Amino acid sequence: MRTGEAGPDETRKRCGDWFRHLGAGAVSLIPEADLLDEARGLSLEIKHNLQDCQYLAAARRLDASLITADKKFRDRAAALDKRVSLLAGCEGN
Repeated sequence: MRTGEAGPDETRKRCGDWFRHLGAGAVSLIPEADLLDEARGLSLEIKHNLQDCQYLAAARRLDASLITADKKFRDRAAALDKRVSLLAGCEGN
């Protein structure tokens, strides 16, 4: 809604879909506090911001791949985990 891509009705629908997926167990949330120590260590190691490193810590905890639109982050994070990749079309970011 903030970017003008969706109006209030579409935003309500998307939020409703999100909560249904969450309630069905299709999406898992990891409390930020559970990732903070690992993310802080990753942030210091790759010299990148803590927020992005929380996503990296979550992916590592879930043994999952991570896709980012941030080339600098991908380059730094891929040094630790080869499952970090760049979203297609974002090579110039």
